[in-house]
Amino acid sequence: MAVVDTKHEGPITDSKYDYYGRRLATSSADGHVKIIESDASVSSTLSFHQGSVQCVSWSHPKYGPLLASGGSDHRVVIWKETSANKWTVAYEYIGHTGPITCLTWAPYQYGLQLLIGSIDGCVTLLKLQEHENWQSKTFYAHCNGVLACNWAPVYEGLLDLVSQVLRFATSGADYTVKIWEENSDGDLDCEIFNKHKSWVRGLAWGRELFSASDDGVVFMWRFEGSWEGLEIFNAKQIVWALDWNEMGQQVAVCCGDNVTRVIKEGQDGIWRILYEVMDNGQVVEHS
Repeated sequence: MAVVDTKHEGPITDSKYDYYGRRLATSSADGHVKIIESDASVSSTLSFHQGSVQCVSWSHPKYGPLLASGGSDHRVVIWKETSANKWTVAYEYIGHTGPITCLTWAPYQYGLQLLIGSIDGCVTLLKLQEHENWQSKTFYAHCNGVLACNWAPVYEGLLDLVSQVLRFATSGADYTVKIWEENSDGDLDCEIFNKHKSWVRGLAWGRELFSASDDGVVFMWRFEGSWEGLEIFNAKQIVWALDWNEMGQQVAVCCGDNVTRVIKEGQDGIWRILYEVMDNGQVVEHS
């Protein structure tokens, strides 16, 4: 575990590794995006937003070095690395009336497609079509704002892409989690889950969908003929974000005390803390 000096001049709002885990993109209230290499050096500073940059997301390498950023200026910017450490704005999307709160690229099997959420309550699907044309589809999702979004993974070998339904989840300040599925007509059907008692800020989709809220509770949502929500962990404080580790089958729970608690399901079906990562990078293991 290492502590990295990002050279930001304001609070860090988001950070994401690229597909290979070699480069880290960070966003900040200072209005900049930083690209940090594996040796902890800052190779690039990306400046375009007029205000705080709230979130970042790397595309799959199939589509080249692309990075999306969303800001309090209501903008989504898609950055392209044209040569080593040289980034240009490939596309700018201004379709929301509120700050961008979250964005994430789709599994590469669905093409170059970006899911965007905003405090205006709307979600946008932004997809690259032929001849470098971007097509957007925006719809209302959550009153009081969208706080998190995540795509369902595609597991090749289990289902072919034709039978794999395009599916993603959103959550918001209306205390709900929603799962959206594309039907045969190309429209979106929606399932609404109401088990949380406060703002739902965290979503992670691994083998199941996980959600977390200001109420401190982490739910696992499982589909067995119908969707069922199971409370698997209670942090007893605000949970800011979740992340799924496919290799370890673990969930990282980022809590309000600046401690990340990594939990895993035991053979008895109970989820327990494996270890905690403190705000100074120290790792505390649990027996």
